[in-house]
Amino acid sequence: MKKTFKVYENGSLLEKIRLCLSEGFVPLNGEQISEAIKKKSIENQSYYSRTLLTKNNVFRDASLKELQNIEKTYADNKRLVWFGRVDGDSRSDAYSDGSLDDDGRLVGVKSSRATKKNKRGD
Repeated sequence: MKKTFKVYENGSLLEKIRLCLSEGFVPLNGEQISEAIKKKSIENQSYYSRTLLTKNNVFRDASLKELQNIEKTYADNKRLVWFGRVDGDSRSDAYSDGSLDDDGRLVGVKSSRATKKNKRGD
């Protein structure tokens, strides 16, 4: 099944996360962003991801609950990571600036849960 991607460019990171989730999309993690760029499914640009940098400097994917409550997630000193462009087989730097007011791009993939829901007619 072909994946459906959507890039969110307008508004703050907080607004983009809320819109992405409300439209039935889920932000990609860093690996998924790199893969989608290599497959030319999305433009080779920099994007925020669902990858979190925790206060212990551990990288992991944010849960749906953490994304739905992103302000609390940030209050707990966890930050979404921004991934740079892909050059050849490598990804440029990843970092987190610590602000939900940032205006960087966010890319989401259509959630399988939303797709199944639409097929059932819910």
